[in-house]
Amino acid sequence: MNEVYNSVGYLGLINGLAFGLFSQVFWKKRLGGERPLQYWAKAAVPVLSAFFLFYQPIRNGWEYSATRIVQQFDSNTTFTERLHVAGASRVMWGEPTVTGTVTLTRKDFEDLNAWLAEAHTNFFVFPHSTLLYGLHKRVSPQPWLYFMPNHSFLMSDIAQVGTTILESLQKNKVTVIVVEKSSHNDELLKQMPSLNAWLHNQFQKTKEFGFYEVWTLRTNEG
Repeated sequence: MNEVYNSVGYLGLINGLAFGLFSQVFWKKRLGGERPLQYWAKAAVPVLSAFFLFYQPIRNGWEYSATRIVQQFDSNTTFTERLHVAGASRVMWGEPTVTGTVTLTRKDFEDLNAWLAEAHTNFFVFPHSTLLYGLHKRVSPQPWLYFMPNHSFLMSDIAQVGTTILESLQKNKVTVIVVEKSSHNDELLKQMPSLNAWLHNQFQKTKEFGFYEVWTLRTNEG
């Protein structure tokens, strides 16, 4: 699924070389002047074919480049402050750090880690900030450390993936779940009905740190 994005740079090189070749073959003058009309009529077929062949990847490349913000920082981002988090004290934090439409501050990340350190319990991160496991010296409580549909599992299997994750979380007595807020992640959770129901029935939202929501296991009352 990601091959289109990864090949955009190569498509630009291929297209540039191809158009350069066409300019030499079809537009370069000879000593006798311009090519005859009959030649241009014949040349129109491969030229038009090339145009339609190149149009789709060029358009896709433009759209993907304009919309994807993976590992991309705002042009005004500066790296001046170090993280005050055990295990990451040498990491320089970028300000601003924008995730989707939400700005995550250094204090948000530091406060989340301070809260997890104080809680000192097994937790589950959904879906991507698995760095938190390493910072708190914990093993992922479920099999999919890299949670990416159609990469680490088939999208058609997502309901079963949710069931497997739920069984693993229960087996490892997870009492805290850290959820990254976004409409995309909400949709993923809804497609794992067993895990989604367990989260909302057995847990309650306790804290928010930027775009992180911390859900804690409900205590039995009465």
